[in-house]
Amino acid sequence: MRNFLIISLIASLIIWQGAVSQTRVKVLIVYYSVQGHTRAMAEAVANGARSVKGVNVKLLSVKEAQISDVLSAVAIIIGSPVYNANVAPPMQEFINK
Repeated sequence: MRNFLIISLIASLIIWQGAVSQTRVKVLIVYYSVQGHTRAMAEAVANGARSVKGVNVKLLSVKEAQISDVLSAVAIIIGSPVYNANVAPPMQEFINK
């Protein structure tokens, strides 16, 4: 639940920025999901962001995401399950890149 609230807050800030700026805001959502729960949450955030005019959303698994995706985004939202109070190792590797 805490992760959902954090992601929701970040998504709200991005959507607000997109509504204010009048330019197309590119949002990248990168997720890591083993059982599909984090993917479902990422899809919900993406759907919410897509509902705002002027927001272009790219939703990718951590395996699909490339450096060029990160560099072209105005905002990045990451989603990961938590293991021993840390993000999943594949997500940490992505962040470290």
